[in-house]
Formats: sequence, C-alpha cells, structure tokens
Amino acid sequence: MVKEKVAHPQEPHHPSEKPVIHCHKCGEPCKGEVLRVQARHFHIKCFTCKVCGCDLAQGGFFIKNGEYLCTLDYQRMYGTRCNGCGEFVEGEAFTKATSSLAIGPPGLIAVKSDLPAKYPNS
Repeated sequence: MVKEKVAHPQEPHHPSEKPVIHCHKCGEPCKGEVLRVQARHFHIKCFTCKVCGCDLAQGGFFIKNGEYLCTLDYQRMYGTRCNGCGEFVEGEAFTKATSSLAIGPPGLIAVKSDLPAKYPNS
C-alpha cells in the first residue's frame, strides 16, 4: 500500500461537532435562541436599533448602510413626509415629476401643482 502525500491534509470529520456561531454585534458565541438576519446571527438581546437601542426582535426593522434601525428611527432619518398632511409616507407613494413632492395617504392630492402627479413607474 502506497501512502500519498497530500498538500492540505483534511481534519478528521466529527459529525457531532457543530460550527460555533458568533453574534454579529457582540462577537460572543451564540447559544440557545439565535436570530438569523440575512447571513448574520445575533443573540436576541443584541438585535437592537443602532440609534435608540430598542428591541428589533419583536417588530419591524430596516437595514440602511449595513445598520439595523427601528421603523421610527428609519422614518426620522430617511423617511419622506407627505406635503399634504405632514405624516410620514408609508407604502406606495407618488411624486410630482418637477419638484419631488411626496404625496401619500391620506393626502392623495397634488399640492401646488399645475402638472398631474405621476406614479414612479409610469
């Protein structure tokens, strides 16, 4: 029997050993309940809003520039307000082509416009 030399010998496979998963935020190993968001893992207590620190595991969140934000902080920092009522526009909205005027429910009217409002994909 001839033994061949291998440039990169393989480590013995141990099926009972699982790879250690580390929390994206704190870097500590994850044990017990773990959240997986995209390809990142978090302890439940570590999955918090970058701005206010609130728990994101129980509600909606946004990812902007690789940071996790609660809905309220996302709206405050990046949201669009309706020019009709001043509330943040959520869901489908449209803008006036010449002024980037955002209009959304309940203010579905073109404010200060002599041109019809246009949907973004029309």
